[in-house]
Amino acid sequence: MTIDSVNTLEIRSFDVLDAGFQGVLQAHVERLKGAPGCLGYALNAAATGATTWIICGYWESESQMNAHLCSQEVTQLVNLLIEAGTSLCFTCFKPNS
Repeated sequence: MTIDSVNTLEIRSFDVLDAGFQGVLQAHVERLKGAPGCLGYALNAAATGATTWIICGYWESESQMNAHLCSQEVTQLVNLLIEAGTSLCFTCFKPNS
């Protein structure tokens, strides 16, 4: 399958995220992988340091990505991150444009 669309969520914390919280993030990522049209999801530490993480989703179509971004699973993740006091930055793009 060809990747049509990509979404990223950059998570910045004022403190280093402990292993427990990283595990919670990874569990959310595993659930997000099951969305219709999802080709893959990943959680990675940013090269800028231990206080920044990036979640990336890869999609068959922009419409499937947009529907996913409005889903309960994404809302739950964002609420968790807000409650944890993190700074969030969302990005969506088409890699072949």
